[in-house]
Amino acid sequence: MIGSTARKLARSISRGPATSRAARTPSRAALSLCRWANEIQLSVPELLEVCDVVTSARPMNLLVFGVGNDSTFWRCLNAGGRTVFLEDNEEWMRLVKKRDPGVDARLVTYKTQIEDWRAGLLDTEIPDLDLPSDVRAQKWDGVIVDAPAGWAPGQPGRMKSIREAARLGRTGGHVFVHDCDREVERAYCDRYLRRERLAREIGRLRHYVL
Repeated sequence: MIGSTARKLARSISRGPATSRAARTPSRAALSLCRWANEIQLSVPELLEVCDVVTSARPMNLLVFGVGNDSTFWRCLNAGGRTVFLEDNEEWMRLVKKRDPGVDARLVTYKTQIEDWRAGLLDTEIPDLDLPSDVRAQKWDGVIVDAPAGWAPGQPGRMKSIREAARLGRTGGHVFVHDCDREVERAYCDRYLRRERLAREIGRLRHYVL
């Protein structure tokens, strides 16, 4: 119990400085500390893959499907640019925005179930995602797909977010899709982002150039 409390306190104390340092200079060591302090799910090599693109092009227009423990890091990494998050869990979104009021997060509704993913590979079977007009109008330099949930029956799955990523990114833009160890993510990436656009695959992360 004492050990757990001490770890939480250490993370809390380290979180701000670790995030700022990693966002400013995303070295392997800095990202490792930032990942620990914020309990970020992406591995250090996966983070490095995204950071290499963002730091070479920032400030940029960056769209992220999903808010989470990494939201402040993505916002700070793209300093001076526009970073928008799309989230379907209103309670979780409020919690993240309370923790970091600088996070520009918008609520979306997917209206899909992961069980229907095979039928959804037919383009007409998936209605368009209802997006804020300013998000739909923007051609994004980078898109990160790490939501919605898609590991259990009844969850929305990432069918719509992957398809929208392919549509919303500008020509020459970058799309990163996480959890590509799963069948649904792989199938929708192949369908909408296409294998010939796959630049790199690091761990569970796929990096596409449109």
